[in-house]
Amino acid sequence: MKLISKLLLLTAMVGFLGLWSCEEWGEMDPPAGNQVFPKLELKGDYKFDDGFPEDVVLASYEGGVDPSIVTDEFKGKVAQFSEGYALFTNPLTEVKLQTGASLTMWIKTTENNLSGAIFSFTSEDHTERLFFSPNAWLSYNGGNGSYEANNPDNGPTNLLTPDEWHFLALSIKTDGYFVYVDGEKVLEETVTDFDFSHLVNAMSTLPYFYLGYGSDSQPQTMWIDDVKIYRNVITSKEIAVPAVSGGGEPYQFPPRGTVGYYPLDGAFVNSLNDLQDGELVTVETQATPSDFQEDEVRGTVWNQQEGWNGHPNGWAYTRFDNPLKGKTVEGGISVSMWLNPPTLNYWDQIFVLNDGTSKFWFNAIGYLGYNGEGGWFDCHNNNAENALAVGEWTFVTINMTESGFEVYYNGELKFTNEENAAYAGDLTDFSHVVNMFTTANDFFLGYETWWRAAPALVDDIFLGTRPLTEQEVKRLYADTEKANGGIVTNPSYLPDLFGYYTLDNVFDNAVNSGQSGELVTVVPQGTPSDFEADPVRGSVWRQQEGWNDHANGYAYTRFDNPLKNQIVEEGISVSMWLNPPVLNYWDQIFVLNDGTSKFWFNAIGYLGYNGTGGWFDCHNNNAENALVVDEWTLVTINVTNTGFEVYYNGEFKFDNESNAGYAGDLSDFSHVVNMFTSANDFYLGYESWWRAAPALVDDIYLNGSPLTAEQAAALYNATKK
Repeated sequence: MKLISKLLLLTAMVGFLGLWSCEEWGEMDPPAGNQVFPKLELKGDYKFDDGFPEDVVLASYEGGVDPSIVTDEFKGKVAQFSEGYALFTNPLTEVKLQTGASLTMWIKTTENNLSGAIFSFTSEDHTERLFFSPNAWLSYNGGNGSYEANNPDNGPTNLLTPDEWHFLALSIKTDGYFVYVDGEKVLEETVTDFDFSHLVNAMSTLPYFYLGYGSDSQPQTMWIDDVKIYRNVITSKEIAVPAVSGGGEPYQFPPRGTVGYYPLDGAFVNSLNDLQDGELVTVETQATPSDFQEDEVRGTVWNQQEGWNGHPNGWAYTRFDNPLKGKTVEGGISVSMWLNPPTLNYWDQIFVLNDGTSKFWFNAIGYLGYNGEGGWFDCHNNNAENALAVGEWTFVTINMTESGFEVYYNGELKFTNEENAAYAGDLTDFSHVVNMFTTANDFFLGYETWWRAAPALVDDIFLGTRPLTEQEVKRLYADTEKANGGIVTNPSYLPDLFGYYTLDNVFDNAVNSGQSGELVTVVPQGTPSDFEADPVRGSVWRQQEGWNDHANGYAYTRFDNPLKNQIVEEGISVSMWLNPPVLNYWDQIFVLNDGTSKFWFNAIGYLGYNGTGGWFDCHNNNAENALVVDEWTLVTINVTNTGFEVYYNGEFKFDNESNAGYAGDLSDFSHVVNMFTSANDFYLGYESWWRAAPALVDDIYLNGSPLTAEQAAALYNATKK
């Protein structure tokens, strides 16, 4: 085994290399555990989707009302404070605060609400307190003195625009404070005339935390949501405005409640449940069969041929297991799909439900219909006013509720049962349609309604247990829009994508045709590194294990670095699908090496850097966070100016502060970020301290900003196969 031979070699050479190791590597590699980093920890997290926590005390000022939960058009369920307040046990009590404490929240307030506290920390008798108001009035009174800034009596700061939602983020530090609104810094003060450690200490010793109480002024109406309280000072990640999908739905891909996602990438399987599948059912033999085909815009898609009994080309339909069967729905369901009709067929169908009693259908002229339990309706029957564009891809979303329906094209509302629908029918209770979606065994493409199969290209079918909000429809459209043979163009989960290397038999950057890569052979390989067909992911890159004296030789792959000279404000992210045939503890998969500094990652989760500014090691000779052998894992690495975090399959795995087997002296991670924006190349299997580990590699993404947890999960869901 190579690991054993290397350890023996290192043991034999200790005496000879002792001086070198002390003067070079040893200077960058002191023993683990000597460094103490202030650890950012979330200690309080208050969402109001399910009401107030049970242990919260609600009360009101004279003439006011207790806080309540209301539904807001933008944020969904939020806490409303109409001259009332909420008392919480302080989640920072007895927590060691090394550098400070921080809060983030969504807030909306009425006009001239400047003096009433948004939040406060107080003693039991209220003789010591710290509060913050919508004017950025920060006030502290206690046994160690008093401090205040931005008292409204001295004028407004215009911190928050009235009657609009804002994302507020602030940190109180041992030497001052800062305030961000909607991701932008609005205040930062270094305080020299008062010891701010008293404020920090108060936040960890005072027993009570309030919302809507703490100053001597009775606040006016406020709405608050998603309150988070942190130990120590927040970073750019926590300051960034979280994605909010209308109606309070946080962003995710696919949207919450999606139970069916059929990518139609050469198979009929539901990617969210591989026990659910589909099949082509031939009724009359087709001369030109319905089949998968490569589309120049979207890559692999399904081509449904026009057909019916007696059609010259015959007739076949596609049957799918219905993922909505037996599901509990939230006010209705949603169906979305990409459609491209070669011609307009007024009567025959694309999407169909037919349970033997009731029928539901949609086709390319926008003909939406139902006939069955409870009655019937027709929209655009023999009316092409809302027809799809022939020869173009359109993303269609149908929301069905108990009171009606709405249909979107490319993220924009097109028609409803009350508007622009050419509507006819006697159905008054649309719950019959919803119930059909949750009881039918199957859904179909091109099956019998009153007619049969219309010609269409079809891609990416989604079925969900609730209607999508308008914002969710827009995001799903953006997340699934493609070009150049299936390359996503502007997904929300990769907002600053500069490099996408599909490794589909080429090294090219799919989002920049001027960038590519090459295999560089150092020692001729017996079995070369090469592209190969993988049964799960299709065309992938196989990197062969190698180093200078390896029996199989050694080669690495060089790629143009798409992040070079890019302006990145928050940091970067690298994501790739990896499948190791074995675990090699030392040799590498992903590498940056600019001749001065080196950055690497391999299949045991060994993440390291050595160069300008210092060094760090994670999981050096430690396989606790190793990838699973012979399984595909999506690895996402975020690097910011303050550290890094690593996700496996869209879930957080480790960072520089937790679960990392961490050692090092690097304190300023901007050196690593700068390396990503200055290096000419990145590599697979290149020299770090070691060489090439064996691995299958697919879909490498380089993004000019770190991904949020929601984006990392969305990338996994969007790219798993």
